[in-house]
Amino acid sequence: MAIIGSFMLSYTADKYDNLMKSRIHKGIRIGRDVRVFLIFCGAIFNQAYLILMVIAVVMNLETIRRMVICRND
Repeated sequence: MAIIGSFMLSYTADKYDNLMKSRIHKGIRIGRDVRVFLIFCGAIFNQAYLILMVIAVVMNLETIRRMVICRND
């Protein structure tokens, strides 16, 4: 699930970023930097399984959020 969420987030990034350029209010962008930071935290605290679950949830929720925003506009 973490890999699927990461790939889907990359696929939706282009359309979402182009849509957000035209808006005045810019939202929080969750992408590769957040994913790398989470992996870094998992490595430091030796919690690989927990971090993979967090990445799976966060990345899939962000992908769904982006798809809803792009669909509404």
